Amino acid sequence: MLKHPIVVDGQVQVRGPQGSERTAIRDLEECHFVMDEHRISGLFQGFFNNKMTLLVFMIQSARFRSDSKLAQSACGFLSDVYRHMLEPNLQRKYHLVFLWLRKFIMKLPNVTNGQRNKALGFIQLLYDIFGIQLKSNIERGKS
Repeated sequence: MLKHPIVVDGQVQVRGPQGSERTAIRDLEECHFVMDEHRISGLFQGFFNNKMTLLVFMIQSARFRSDSKLAQSACGFLSDVYRHMLEPNLQRKYHLVFLWLRKFIMKLPNVTNGQRNKALGFIQLLYDIFGIQLKSNIERGKS
């Protein structure tokens, strides 16, 4: 996490994660953009984790009904992440993953344990795609 910048000899010094100082940012205004980007990144990670937690609960629940507003919201989240937050080359690469997850959610609870495990594997893949570390392992049921 970045600390507040320090200006030394006209250069902005920012304390890096291991405590080392970097001087790549020469202008204080540019430093604010970098700090804002880190704040936005933290907000995105929180938003992403909250939505993904709901997806995991839906996948693991045997009684979840797909006709609920939560299922529509989850599919909307997946669509938004796919359309607006993935680079075009990743959109092409992972198109079927997002499509499969949306169809899976709308089919709940009429899915097999194997399909649930596959969905949880795709959730792990989404974390990997966005470079966000999943705090704990997703528990998968027996097939």
